[in-house]
Amino acid sequence: MDVTMTAVDLNVFDRLMLPSAIPLGVPQGFNLVTGKIVMDLSADIGFSEAEVAEKKIRTEGAGQIMWVPGPPKTVEFGPIALGIVRTGLLAAARQWNAQNALTMNHMVLLMKFEVDVDALIAELEAEEEAAAKAAEGPDAGDIVDVAPIDIAIAEAA
Repeated sequence: MDVTMTAVDLNVFDRLMLPSAIPLGVPQGFNLVTGKIVMDLSADIGFSEAEVAEKKIRTEGAGQIMWVPGPPKTVEFGPIALGIVRTGLLAAARQWNAQNALTMNHMVLLMKFEVDVDALIAELEAEEEAAAKAAEGPDAGDIVDVAPIDIAIAEAA
């Protein structure tokens, strides 16, 4: 069976961000095949000791990761791996958005994996609108469900 692979060029930033997004895309209770795909994917995206030395990847100051720019690494993704990455990036994008931590590098990463940012924006706006409406309480024109009250009337003797 032939599997269509998708080649994606990943720079250092992409390769540093994806390991935190991938677990968000892995379904709970996955099987051995999915586990193997995730392990292989993590190894493909990760850095060898030689790459760390060559790109001078290091942590400076308050945990800021620094590196020397260089050519990207082309990584091949099968359909299952691509689905896991896209799902993980969607979840990560929600977190980055909530923390106001999105940068143009994040946006480029989302675009590389064809994450539907417009659909995500529409979802987030709908969620915000629903939360705002719920916080306002019922409108004057809204029908409010009220449970019927049983009133027993005692007859006068």
